[in-house]
Amino acid sequence: MIDAGSAALVDAYRLEESRLRSQELSRRHAFLAALLDGRGKDSVVAQEAATVLGLPTCGPMLCVVAPVENPTDEPLRSPRDTLAADGFVSSWHVRPSDIVGLVALADRSPADALDTLRPAVAGRVGASPVITTLGQVGEAYTLARTAARTLRTPGVAFLDDHLPEALLVGSPELTGRLAQVAFGDLLRLPDHERETLLTTLGAVIDHSGSPTRAAQQLYCHRNTVIYRLQRIESVTGRSMSNARDRLLFTLGLLTVRRRDTKDTAHRP
Repeated sequence: MIDAGSAALVDAYRLEESRLRSQELSRRHAFLAALLDGRGKDSVVAQEAATVLGLPTCGPMLCVVAPVENPTDEPLRSPRDTLAADGFVSSWHVRPSDIVGLVALADRSPADALDTLRPAVAGRVGASPVITTLGQVGEAYTLARTAARTLRTPGVAFLDDHLPEALLVGSPELTGRLAQVAFGDLLRLPDHERETLLTTLGAVIDHSGSPTRAAQQLYCHRNTVIYRLQRIESVTGRSMSNARDRLLFTLGLLTVRRRDTKDTAHRP
């Protein structure tokens, strides 16, 4: 009878513990949803959310988002424990479409937090700019999700480091037109010639317009780079000496590279 009573007591304890954990998790999800909806601007909601989530009501924070493409995806693995090992306080929540985290920075930099998080990253992860109140979580979530979309492979993207790409993914209806306006007939050249010219253009842009440094990267003669640039300008009708044309070339290259990566990913 004593053994049976003890077993029943243990079972009841475990059941109650499980119920309380489930209740606490539901509260956390409810307050996260409230913050994502922008209700953290209400000081009462912000205070209650901070208490439930274990976060400060104000101070520098990051919103981190890892989109979940399908039910088997695990873009982040134990992010809370990974950050806690280096002294970061964070709160994480798994949702059907993504994993969302709020990371308190205290006196640390965003780079410190994201460097600490990297070992937990197994998919595309985006981080918002620094926010200072829980009332900003809704906007930060949107920006962090956009940052994640700028990545073509697993990694961490801090939005402020990927703003040109963010502008492109935020306006998908314009990207195709951007590439066409930037490059025109160059996109219709034979594959090998087109790829050679685009690679050369990218190297020149990366080296501030220097044919000499671009040639060193490409392992070819400086005159070869100059000839290819002349060919690019002839086919596109644009000039590297024109600031607006250089901007179009830069954004056009980002667009073409993203499109080529998608095509490769979907190729059987």
